[in-house]
Amino acid sequence: MIDKIFKAVANGSQPYPWQRELASDGEPHSRLIRIPTGMGKTLGVLVTWLLHRVEERNRNWPTRLVWCLPMRTLVEQTESEAHKLLAELKLVDRVDVHVLMGGVEAKHWYDKPEKPAILIGTQDMLLSRALNRGYAMGRAAWPRAFGLLNTDAFWVMDEVQLMGVGLATSAQLQAFNEQDRTEKETADKPRCTWWMSATLQPKWLESPETEALLPELTKGMLTVDPKDRSGPAKS
Repeated sequence: MIDKIFKAVANGSQPYPWQRELASDGEPHSRLIRIPTGMGKTLGVLVTWLLHRVEERNRNWPTRLVWCLPMRTLVEQTESEAHKLLAELKLVDRVDVHVLMGGVEAKHWYDKPEKPAILIGTQDMLLSRALNRGYAMGRAAWPRAFGLLNTDAFWVMDEVQLMGVGLATSAQLQAFNEQDRTEKETADKPRCTWWMSATLQPKWLESPETEALLPELTKGMLTVDPKDRSGPAKS
């Protein structure tokens, strides 16, 4: 299936080995992704989530893909890539795309929590909502945004080297979620986070809260073998 999708959206080219590895993992879990620029991070992650949650209707995968970025220009680029991919795969009617950043009016993205959706935004807008302090939104709506971003949500923290304290915040939020799920012995409505960067270092996520989480993340970090660092650049 992964090869079929890439042939449809990547000018007939085959996926990189790391993209195939990512998409072949059928169970969602938090992970570190260190992939060089131009080797298709955006495409690889979008295809993976769409394949499992939308095409295969795997309910183990979160309903909402929350793409968090440090800059407005990156939000616009990712939004364009998402719309293009959905159009090419004829999934426009099955997946909503919402942008959350200053100056952009979000059209009640939380009105259809049961429908798969891609939320793309800047870290100030997304992380403040995940902390129940939604920036530039009415106080009455804070709990709804808080619930939807911390439950049944698949976070992608992209270009983390530019995020500063936002990176630490995202790691602590995921650590608290993992701890809560362990204590309650429940796996319902998963929340996981993927941290991505061409220069990602596990120590960037170190804090007292992430002490239990970090060893497994470090062990399973997805990287590119030197022999595979060739071929046409992808987004």
